[in-house]
Amino acid sequence: MDKTTKDTDRLIRTIETMQARYAGGEMNRRTLLQGLFALGLSSTAVALVMSDKSVAHAAEGGPAEVLWDGKPFDAGGETVTIAHWGGEMEDFARKGIIDKFETDFNCKVVYDSNAPWFSKMSLAGPDNPPIDLYNGNLPEAINLEARGFFTSREELKANVPSLADMWPDIAFYGPGVIWALHVMGIAYRTDVITTPPNSLAELWNKKYENTRAIYGPINDLQAILFMSVSKIWGKDQYDMQTGFDKFVEGKPWIISPFTGETMNLMERGEVEIAWQTDGEALLQKERGLPIDWVAAKEVSPFNQMHSAVSKGSSPMKKKLAYALLEQYCSPAGQTMWSDALYFHPINLKATISPKMTQLGYKGTADDFAGLFMPDWRWYISNQSQIVDTLNAIFSS
Repeated sequence: MDKTTKDTDRLIRTIETMQARYAGGEMNRRTLLQGLFALGLSSTAVALVMSDKSVAHAAEGGPAEVLWDGKPFDAGGETVTIAHWGGEMEDFARKGIIDKFETDFNCKVVYDSNAPWFSKMSLAGPDNPPIDLYNGNLPEAINLEARGFFTSREELKANVPSLADMWPDIAFYGPGVIWALHVMGIAYRTDVITTPPNSLAELWNKKYENTRAIYGPINDLQAILFMSVSKIWGKDQYDMQTGFDKFVEGKPWIISPFTGETMNLMERGEVEIAWQTDGEALLQKERGLPIDWVAAKEVSPFNQMHSAVSKGSSPMKKKLAYALLEQYCSPAGQTMWSDALYFHPINLKATISPKMTQLGYKGTADDFAGLFMPDWRWYISNQSQIVDTLNAIFSS
């Protein structure tokens, strides 16, 4: 056994000992985190250690703190800050949820749409979070969760009544709760492509090499595509080399930074086929544009909307955050998002929008059958290599 192997084995044993001491109550969370960083682990590596089931379970020990009973209350003008995407997401949130919430609870909702939120949280620390109800990219949220930023799952369930009706296999993957999703697939212009391109292989068709769009490496939607490509053409979703090879094979690509820009490119006709969420493409179709969407026959991954409550917020701010999250997770809130932006409800008591049932969705657990769940924790551990390699591929 060479020195490197011995050092690695020694490091693993040290980490396992620290995990066991934490799980057994001999070490608190802060001491464990300090010890892991003292070993020279990166933030990503620490996040992976902290997301281990034995550690996560220990962190949830003890009775859940119940702050909200599910009824409106007078918050005395208190402010609660939510981080979420802007544009139409913010417009619908204000009209459908926030305006009424501010009146019913006598509070002020600050809607922070200025990403990145991860850096704001990291700089402030878990004891002084600038955001009370957090939403963002899942890999970053997993990192924050591992560092103690969010309330436990049990506390969330104890304070947000509608979580009892959420589909558990989807809702409780990752920090907080996943309260809605879009399915990823292929958007295309119907005035150019007359036969629905229901295979992911169509993105590699050379006839679209100057009119096909995917996302930049740092976008979660590109991460989903990378793992999907590796799964389809490789041994499994972890087959990075096959993924890299396929993106080299498909060059050149039009690289879009976010979904809104992909929508703009398709509307202008600069892009004819794209990796896109069903929601964005169907919204354009609804508005009369020659754009449609189809699921890839090989794989149906999804992009999620998730929210988590900050543990370090004051009791009143946390109480408001729980109450605000309830508005997103309640049957009425889920139906509103379904009708507004084609989000798939996760609350099984929600009534799915008629315009989605016309597309074949049922609004039941059957809609989730066969969906591909990317392994985000694996992705986090390999994110730097994947992002750097894809950047090199796309820029060459």
